[in-house]
Amino acid sequence: MQIEQHFYGAFEVLGKMSDVQKIPVEDRNAPIFDLTSFVDLFDWTVGIDRYLNTGDVSVVYDQTFRQMKRINQEKSKSAAFLDQDVDKKTLFMDSTLVKRLSKSMKEFSDVLFTCRGLSLTESVSKLKDNLTAVMENASKQHIVPLLPLLEMMKDRFDRFSKDDKYINVIEAAKWCADNKMYQQGLTILEEGLISYACEKLGYRDLNELIKTDNRSRAISYAYVVFNELGKKDKKARNNPLLNLKPDTTTELLILLYQISQIRNDINHAGWREDPSEPGVFEEKLHEFIKSAERIILSERGDTGFTAECVDGNNANRGRKMLLIFSHGLTVKQKEDAEKRFGISEFVTLPSELQEKWSNIPPDLEDLRDYLRDILEWINAYGQKGDYALVQGDFGVTFITVNYCRSKGLSLCIQQPEGTLMRRKTATR
Repeated sequence: MQIEQHFYGAFEVLGKMSDVQKIPVEDRNAPIFDLTSFVDLFDWTVGIDRYLNTGDVSVVYDQTFRQMKRINQEKSKSAAFLDQDVDKKTLFMDSTLVKRLSKSMKEFSDVLFTCRGLSLTESVSKLKDNLTAVMENASKQHIVPLLPLLEMMKDRFDRFSKDDKYINVIEAAKWCADNKMYQQGLTILEEGLISYACEKLGYRDLNELIKTDNRSRAISYAYVVFNELGKKDKKARNNPLLNLKPDTTTELLILLYQISQIRNDINHAGWREDPSEPGVFEEKLHEFIKSAERIILSERGDTGFTAECVDGNNANRGRKMLLIFSHGLTVKQKEDAEKRFGISEFVTLPSELQEKWSNIPPDLEDLRDYLRDILEWINAYGQKGDYALVQGDFGVTFITVNYCRSKGLSLCIQQPEGTLMRRKTATR
């Protein structure tokens, strides 16, 4: 059974039951409210949240086609009966754009679920284009309630590239790690790094890149390098064969060998000597992602590490904490932040921005435009690896938290007893 519309009859406005019984039946007129749009918004919220946190696109996919059906019905009604009351917004919504976005979301999920590495960048590029198209269309048609949800998606997919397949390999592995798809994450990361190693060996043409012999050669080199340089116990290493010196290439090959061992364990369902415990795969995938990101970005001279990478490899830089809320930290809270997170500087909003944050007009339609100065301040003063403590009105906090996450800042929350705790996911 599928419910097409939701209505609420506000019978209580007529008074108590005893009072209503005294009113003639024909005069018992209570207002009826159409709550369908509120239910739709709730379904979209649940669907996008589930998509970003589990990779499951089914709710969004089903909601899209229900919404398209309703839009087309409204358009038909408008064309046939111009004098009837028609929902004006549906006349201008381009249902094709929503359909394309939903389809591209499903394609991206299918690519990750089935580990289709060669299709990854194409599916990401298509999704980003369709998301932008829907957001621009939605902005023009004032579909305000959906904008924060679309912004949340945009912030997440801004981390992907439209043309850099190795950035996408790393981000895809992160997506898999976040969504507990550990087998897919290990597979995509290893095969992506094998391609990266093959390119370093001179196999840049796609036909050469996918040849089994060339990819096997990279794995063989990884085995040799690991045995010569990768073992923690120097006595356990074999006699040097290649007179290798540690560099990013040898780090890459050692990492490849380490990933292959964990991936083989999970792919063979633990049917091997000394199988890993279930919790190891999550831990190792996160560890491998950090190493891969550091190797690839450092070779390119890119300093755009994520917060996690900066935490591990840029410890000498004092971390800042941006304070985006309406009151100050106590001395004890500052000491706690300094000790727990290594904070060396607390940065507060300038007085004019503080006033703006503390006095949010209740009737604003575009919160992001209102927050523009504050978001620019975050961009100017926050660096990847820094922290932000955000508290305030739900709408502005939602947008600000997700903006901070997109810039690589770690988020803190204030617990009821006053202590600070790092939050690993954005507030929903």
